[in-house]
Amino acid sequence: IRVELHGISNDAQTAGLDYFSISYVPIFARCACSGFSDQCNFTTGQCGTCQANTCGRHCDSCCPLANQQPASQRPCESCNCFNHATSCVYNSSVAIQQLSVNENNTLSGGGVCVGCKDNTGGVNCQDCNSQFFHDPSKPWSATDTCLDCGCTLEGVQPSNGTYEIGDCVGRRAETVTGLVAGDCFCKTNV
Repeated sequence: IRVELHGISNDAQTAGLDYFSISYVPIFARCACSGFSDQCNFTTGQCGTCQANTCGRHCDSCCPLANQQPASQRPCESCNCFNHATSCVYNSSVAIQQLSVNENNTLSGGGVCVGCKDNTGGVNCQDCNSQFFHDPSKPWSATDTCLDCGCTLEGVQPSNGTYEIGDCVGRRAETVTGLVAGDCFCKTNV
């Protein structure tokens, strides 16, 4: 506590007495920003803008899209969801199997994108959903990277364990000899 004295009263009633009174004591909070913010509201204790992909009142947790590594590891690393998700979770099994790519497109970490949109799916929103194909002229980050196959279900091959009925070439950016992205897997003579 720091005490500031602003003068001594000189009235007749207090003459000769040696005591002081404190009439105002401002109280300030200290911010615990985990080393990830240089701004603080000292009245509320709330940290300002958090840095290094951290979030929260005290910059003490990873932001929703920055869970490529375990929560105990700092700084927080962004997941690579190709702009098709707004959050990800860390999964140690995915990390062990090296199924997740980081922002540098390197298999590293265990970030799994949550709620992939734009007809995408997979650990990193890197596949097209069933009955959609990847337009090879578009980057995976484009909102229209996955297009509708448009296959007539009566004329396509049944599911074979690799593809679901109605799928077409290019769901996972793969190539099939003699076919191009968007071609349906048709029954023989169709």
